[in-house]
Amino acid sequence: MKKNLLGVLAVVVILFLIVFAVYKTNPIDDSNLENSGDVSGDVSGDVSGDVSGDVSGDVSGDVSGDVSGDVSGDVSDDDEEEAPGESEDTNVDGVSAMMTAIMTDAGISVRMPMQNAIPAEQSLTFIGLETDEFNSYVADSVVYESMISPANQSFCIIKVNDETKVAELKQKVFDNCNPNKWICMSAERAIVMDSGSYIMLCMAGTAECDAVKTAFSEYFNGNMGEVLDKTTIE
Repeated sequence: MKKNLLGVLAVVVILFLIVFAVYKTNPIDDSNLENSGDVSGDVSGDVSGDVSGDVSGDVSGDVSGDVSGDVSGDVSDDDEEEAPGESEDTNVDGVSAMMTAIMTDAGISVRMPMQNAIPAEQSLTFIGLETDEFNSYVADSVVYESMISPANQSFCIIKVNDETKVAELKQKVFDNCNPNKWICMSAERAIVMDSGSYIMLCMAGTAECDAVKTAFSEYFNGNMGEVLDKTTIE
């Protein structure tokens, strides 16, 4: 047993002497270790720097490109849209909307109101035009008056499809309108106005006709023809 231990100890001593001799012959250079650290540091630093630089450059380029593209695209699209109020036709919603706006501005309302398109077969009663004239020249129409009696107010608007006929039809409306069409009651006054292709007949009291005339003028920014006016009750 002791012989075996001595043999192992001898082997260990021999190995130690061999390692010591090798170390003395080829010592480890600390500078090599430092250089290796510098190299690894430089390489990792350069690589990480390059990568981060490339990534940030690409990202900023893409972002700025996308943002500028989106903004310029949105602006150009908005520029192509028509701005509010640029429509050539002032009455973009039809004569019914025009009637509502004028009556509201004039402060006029009637009991149990009726606001409908004028039936062609009753055009003479409402607006003083024969049925064939109404069918030939009227593109749109509306009447606003009370559905019950007694009543003595009537407001009508027509849109003429041929502006060369406006003056002629306006005079016919004025000559043929019937302020006495209600039972036991009559309108005090009748006025006929026009602007562009639109003609409006107002049969009511003097104050109401004045208010409607002002509202009609304001609706068309003062662009209206001569007002035909007659008092029906002396």
